[in-house]
Amino acid sequence: MNELNIYDLFQQILSKSKVIEGRFHISSTETGNDINTENLNDINLEAFGDNENKSKYPLCLLLPPVEEVNSFDELSFTKYYLVMYFLTQSQNDSIGIKNPNFFNNTSNHPLKYDWKDMRECAINFRKAFIKVTEKENYIRDSQTTDVITRVSKVGNDNLNGVKLTFKINVFEKCGFTDYNEEDLNKIKINKTDLHLQHK
Repeated sequence: MNELNIYDLFQQILSKSKVIEGRFHISSTETGNDINTENLNDINLEAFGDNENKSKYPLCLLLPPVEEVNSFDELSFTKYYLVMYFLTQSQNDSIGIKNPNFFNNTSNHPLKYDWKDMRECAINFRKAFIKVTEKENYIRDSQTTDVITRVSKVGNDNLNGVKLTFKINVFEKCGFTDYNEEDLNKIKINKTDLHLQHK
């Protein structure tokens, strides 16, 4: 098991979402600036295949994980700190204005509704993750508090939604893959002063 298994699992879960419909993107930056690209539809197609639904949003964006390794024993759990954004476009969706007000050509779907909708996506994703992983012991929820933060007017597309922060544990084998243990046993620590003090 490693982080690639996490990404694969998230993609599988989000592909079953009736709202996200598999639009899952792993950001290459800590700020998630990927969503500002003009070719986000192409990025989505790379992520979830040649899907007839070519809309950009709603979208789930995973920032690069932060990892905490508690032990380098042969077998151990590694803790991953994860930040995911569940985002939808402000006022306009892929087919036009959300809940249009025909008198003034604006939307009757205010910001707080986007927050509520994307919060539900985030909560449902977490529930689905826990349900899927409770059957196995390789990836599991860390049983800590999740944090959900409302965000608005994100990126070039004025995205609204929520930022979800949570932790999971992944069972990883920590054996050597790059070193031969016999070679390491031959290394002796040099105890001499390698640079004497001088003026």
